Amino acid sequence: MTKKKSSKNTNVIKFIDLFAGIGGIRAGLESAIHECGFVSECVFTSEIKPHAISILGFVVFLIVGS
Repeated sequence: MTKKKSSKNTNVIKFIDLFAGIGGIRAGLESAIHECGFVSECVFTSEIKPHAISILGFVVFLIVGS
């Protein structure tokens, strides 16, 4: 994880999501980051299991799309 201050004075924490599964760890991490007053940005997600990928796509849509 890296912490970066953008030009808009917003603290951004960028991270990668390896072995993503269905996105539970990512959801918890992003929730904790936001509770601490930071903005999160997942810059890479990796998963190889087809079923997990289909569920993960739906979960990320719910998180990012809302």
